[in-house]
Amino acid sequence: EVKETVKGTDEMMSQAVTKALISSDITVWGQGMESVEIEARILHETYTWMRKTSASVEDRRTFMQDMLNKMVLCVRNGLVPPDKASLTIHECAALLGLEISEEIPQTSLMVTNMRKAATTEDLFEAFKGFGAIEEAVVAP
Repeated sequence: EVKETVKGTDEMMSQAVTKALISSDITVWGQGMESVEIEARILHETYTWMRKTSASVEDRRTFMQDMLNKMVLCVRNGLVPPDKASLTIHECAALLGLEISEEIPQTSLMVTNMRKAATTEDLFEAFKGFGAIEEAVVAP
């Protein structure tokens, strides 16, 4: 699904899958986290990186490759369902300003500049008036 929604990712996806298949690394990024936490961390890393740099398209594609590598490894190890991973990667591409060839429904909301003590329960409480919330997590 990622290849169909983000332009120019055929080679990137191929590299990420190959890396995940030949990886002998015992420690998997995201291990011990819930799927929604992994998704939030990927989006948080992307948002934070974009705020700290005025990156070229090539720099953004390199960063995207790193995020894609992490997410494919998480899918391979059963930590994130493929559909959730695809959506998260699409959202990363949008945050990075990479060209999107197919719009998919935007179902995620990123809240920034929250107080350090904010909890998942605080998010549910703050946004419950806008409709049902399926998942929420506070990224580090």
